[in-house]
Amino acid sequence: MAPAYDPAGKTAVFLVSGVNGLGLHTLFTALRTFRHVFRNFVFIEVGLIDTSVFKSEADIAELEQRIQTDLERYVRYMNRQGFFAQGLPLIGTEITREVTRVAEGLGRQYPGAIFFGGQIVFPNETVFSGWLHNYTVFAIQKRLYYQGIPVFVLPIRLDG
Repeated sequence: MAPAYDPAGKTAVFLVSGVNGLGLHTLFTALRTFRHVFRNFVFIEVGLIDTSVFKSEADIAELEQRIQTDLERYVRYMNRQGFFAQGLPLIGTEITREVTRVAEGLGRQYPGAIFFGGQIVFPNETVFSGWLHNYTVFAIQKRLYYQGIPVFVLPIRLDG
């Protein structure tokens, strides 16, 4: 049985894009940095509908299923660690807009929630690394700042 929400505990909301290096490193860095601070965890993943995905209803259903599976893996992991966890799948045409749309409601549902996102950093930043890795998390941070919602952007280092 999954642990219940702890209203006396703090909530961490993670912006993830799958069960991958960036999402996992962001989670583990936050857990190490804020040891014993959070008791509740929410994971948000936005499925982006664009020209490569918006081909048929079956493609969208497949995207929704992939996101649900990703989020269930995060939730199961945190439940096994003894924490309440919830996954929030979103589908839309713009990631920043979708996260901003649900953030205020999450703040009411989980008072004092703090959002976390990861950003890949390179030891030698180049023009190409900027093109390859977008800065969506910074756009989300800026929008949520104006809503009074704290967002920590954790640098995730890639070597080599």
